[in-house]
Amino acid sequence: MLESVFEKTSSEDLKGFIAWLPMLATDDSPAASRQRARFQDRRVSDAWDGEREAGMLFAHRLGLQGKAWDVYLVYGRGVR
Repeated sequence: MLESVFEKTSSEDLKGFIAWLPMLATDDSPAASRQRARFQDRRVSDAWDGEREAGMLFAHRLGLQGKAWDVYLVYGRGVR
């Protein structure tokens, strides 16, 4: 999914960030690294979040129950 978005344009205005969370029993930092190696794009940054902090912060902000995962957010240019 994410790959298809980045494949459609070479624009440097498009940026992405992936927060890898341990949601399944097999999820760990090495597994996240293996997944990341399958999709390389200089416009995409990523980080391992073993404590699921990002998932909790996004869930709270979005009004979700539990942790946010498999969530895609799109922001306009200049949003920080």
